[in-house]
Amino acid sequence: MALYHFTVKNNTKPSGKKISAVDHVKYINREGRFSDYDTKDDFLNENLIYTEDKKDILDGATHILYSSPYGNIYNTERGVSITQNPSMETIATGLILAHEAMQAPLVIKGSESFKAKCIVSAVQSNLPISFADENMQNLFMKKKEDYINEREHASREGGLTYKRGRSVSKSGTQYSITKLSEAPSLEALPDVRTMPMGELVSSAIKQSSVFLQEHERDKLEDGRTITDDNLRWGIRETGRRRIIRDFSSDRRYRAERTARAIIKNIDEIKNRTQAERHVEYINRQKAFEKRGGCVYTKCRLPSWATEWKEDENGNKEKVPSPNVFFRAADRYSPRGDRTYKEVEFALQNELTLEQNLEIVDRFIKENLKDRYYTYAVHDKIGTLSDARKNLHVHIMFSPRQIDDVELKKERLRSNYFEYPLRENAKDQSFENKWKHGAHKGRGWWDSGAGIGKIRGAFAQITNETLEKYGYSIRVDHRSLKVQEQEARMNGDTYLAELLHRIPEEHVSKKGMLEEKNPAVKRILDYRNQKAEHGDLMFEAELLKEAMNERERLEAFKSIDDEIHHIVDSEEFKNSDTDADSFIGELRKTFLEAYKDYQSIRNEIISAEDALEMARYEYMTDDEIEDYQDLKLLNEEISHWKDFQENLTRPETDDPGELEAFEKLGPALTAKLEDLESKRDILQKKFDEVCARLEKKSIKMAIQQNTHKMLYGQKHKQNILKQAEKNLKTTIITLSQALFDEVKSDEQKMYAYSDVYEDVRRAYYGYKKKVERLTKQVAEAKKKVISPERATKIAEDNFVGKAFSKLRASERALKKEESRYEKMEQELDRRETELRKSKDMPNFPVQEIRDQEKFIATLRTDLQKLKENINTQKENINRERTELNARISTPEAVAKIQDITLGILRKNKPYAQRYEYLSKSLKEAQGILSEKQRQMNLLSKLVKTDPEEKRRFRVDKEQMPSNFKKRDEPGIIASALDGNGYHMKVVTTSPEEDDKGLRSWKYLSEARREEEELKAYLKEVRI
Repeated sequence: MALYHFTVKNNTKPSGKKISAVDHVKYINREGRFSDYDTKDDFLNENLIYTEDKKDILDGATHILYSSPYGNIYNTERGVSITQNPSMETIATGLILAHEAMQAPLVIKGSESFKAKCIVSAVQSNLPISFADENMQNLFMKKKEDYINEREHASREGGLTYKRGRSVSKSGTQYSITKLSEAPSLEALPDVRTMPMGELVSSAIKQSSVFLQEHERDKLEDGRTITDDNLRWGIRETGRRRIIRDFSSDRRYRAERTARAIIKNIDEIKNRTQAERHVEYINRQKAFEKRGGCVYTKCRLPSWATEWKEDENGNKEKVPSPNVFFRAADRYSPRGDRTYKEVEFALQNELTLEQNLEIVDRFIKENLKDRYYTYAVHDKIGTLSDARKNLHVHIMFSPRQIDDVELKKERLRSNYFEYPLRENAKDQSFENKWKHGAHKGRGWWDSGAGIGKIRGAFAQITNETLEKYGYSIRVDHRSLKVQEQEARMNGDTYLAELLHRIPEEHVSKKGMLEEKNPAVKRILDYRNQKAEHGDLMFEAELLKEAMNERERLEAFKSIDDEIHHIVDSEEFKNSDTDADSFIGELRKTFLEAYKDYQSIRNEIISAEDALEMARYEYMTDDEIEDYQDLKLLNEEISHWKDFQENLTRPETDDPGELEAFEKLGPALTAKLEDLESKRDILQKKFDEVCARLEKKSIKMAIQQNTHKMLYGQKHKQNILKQAEKNLKTTIITLSQALFDEVKSDEQKMYAYSDVYEDVRRAYYGYKKKVERLTKQVAEAKKKVISPERATKIAEDNFVGKAFSKLRASERALKKEESRYEKMEQELDRRETELRKSKDMPNFPVQEIRDQEKFIATLRTDLQKLKENINTQKENINRERTELNARISTPEAVAKIQDITLGILRKNKPYAQRYEYLSKSLKEAQGILSEKQRQMNLLSKLVKTDPEEKRRFRVDKEQMPSNFKKRDEPGIIASALDGNGYHMKVVTTSPEEDDKGLRSWKYLSEARREEEELKAYLKEVRI
């Protein structure tokens, strides 16, 4: 299926996060950590913390967030990961970090030991968290209650509780977290998967004392110390008194401060851009290598953008390296500068890789010829795509131009990305320009209009390539909504229904890979229902087309019979062939009409042929050849089977004939077995092709292409009907000339039902005319300017549109008055609520004060609004008085009268059209009323003559010269309706009195019968 997809991207995500250019190169080339991007990773056996709604805090990126000898904390796409055997304090930091970043009950995944440590750490540090698992939450609350009870018990026994302050420091450990004042260089970040631990703690943080394992006992005063392994608070006995030292608040403070420092540094890191990472992404290098799917790469880069590469034989050579180029862009580009742009668009599964590369190379040649670039073609199975390949290309290019300076002598990598030389600089020498950066210049990617234009150009390149290689399918760069609207305007409801889409809810890539994801299930259900609906629509269209084909075949047969009747006749064979003769000219006209008819008839394809041609688009040449051979084999087998079934023993005593008959049977059976064996081989091969063609995406494309072929010949079918009509006319004319056919002059007789049907058709025709004229009169009336309105316009023009401005001020005043009324109602409602609140016992005092404060503010605003309204009213009244005075002077009155006459003169054509349309409408309404009356009358008369014995005709001799035969039913209806003139020219002939035509007295009798029927019906109703 021809697929259109064209996207222009920046190095910034919608969230504002910057994307490293080098990482993006690795991504599109599926290198490094992106190497397995197109496959679903197995979850590792890790200690993870996350929530049901949010898995991680760094958009799925793997980074080290915290490092110490007591454990590390990482962010992964599966959650916040804590290394094996962490300390209680490290776990507390991880729990607080997840709680601060995700704000929901925490899900703990890992070993039972890790889950137990999370509960103990949360109790020891008195953390304000909750667990999503009900069992863990219950155990946590119980442990917390035991902790509080134990401390209270110790206090009741005479102990003194002493909470350790926040000044507890680390016990001289060498593993303190270093502070960072400057961002690291690129050399300090060798791999995107790790971060320097120092970067994660801001310079404002002093050495942390969160690790208390050693110094807790060291800092206790001398004496026997009891330490509870679970609760971590010490007890010192001094004579009769016990001192209880509680470290929980200090632990919580340290954990919260460390977590917040991590979050702060995460926010800073998110804004740092590394173009090299994007290069690794699109080229599937390094971290993106496992993603796979990259089938072809190509680049145009300066000579310095190279690196050493080792081949299979161990030989090293320098090759162009997008990583080197975009790493330089990251390093040397000014702060905030765009280091790259990216274009991503779909390629066509119908074309080979080489043919698709023609599209890519032509696009670059026409639109990116003065840019350094790298591109990678990806070929993978799309998510939720019914195993359909998603062939597409990523083109990553530098916004900077390859200018004349660069073409003559390439700049150094440190110079190319610098600011370009200013145009007003004094030194405009080549050397000075060479030392400065290349200009960017504005491109099509800098504006929406430019992108829209380039999308159309890309579609044209794709379609021309498809046409070049013999494919009739085409892509359309317009949105589905625009295509749907166009289809509806063209009357193509089938295509419009197929193009109609309900927007699908967004599901992340991770969500699409999750089993039993409700959102994914809803999307798949909708797509399946849409596909089933499309199948039913397609079957209905084929059925409708088959009915039309049968009608056309019947028409073809009828015309062919008439043509054979003429052509095979002796009159035609012996007729004059001289083109200048009367018969010769008719013969020539007939043959030309027949030739045109046959030519157009041969261009009409059947639904079966259209479906077969659409299927050919998705078959190779060899598959098409096999399919055609299979059809021929089936036809041959059918032929020989018919022959075998109809074969009978000859009624003869000739030994030779009998011997030949006996040999024919086995030979025929052997031939059929051989043909069926060949057919089975071809059928097995073609069954695989059919299975591929039945895939949802290809099947849908075949249906759409079939419909387009069938719908595209609608115009040809109309031309065929006209050619058929012309041919029939020539056949009739030629037949009359050849066979001396004379039309009978016998005049048609009309029954009541005939007249009723004619009047009924006329009634609905005039009804439509009245509806059309009513709309036209309404539209015309809007353009007619009355003298009063013309005077108002003239007055407004005389004062320079001051009256228009005044009316606008009055409209604004009405809006302000409406707003004032609503504010008054709101004030009344608020005061009522305040009175009720004061009457309620124990109602919060602060809320009452807030209500009083709001009401006071509302009163003030209301008073200001009222004053503003009064001021506006005064200004409007004063201005209206001044304007009325200006237009009341004799000079003003004369001038306004001249302007009024000019307006009415210009408006006269509109007034005349309105008058004409009104007159036409009135006439049409009169005729419609007349036809309504006649139709009611005739509907009753039809019932009085069910056997249609009474018939009428018009006496043509008494009609005017412009009388036409089609007017006869209307004249008879007018006569029946009581039109005196028409009553004189209508005669009747009842079948029971077969004495020829009778006078109007029979019609009068019918009228009397009608009156009697009306009287009878009136009595029955009474």
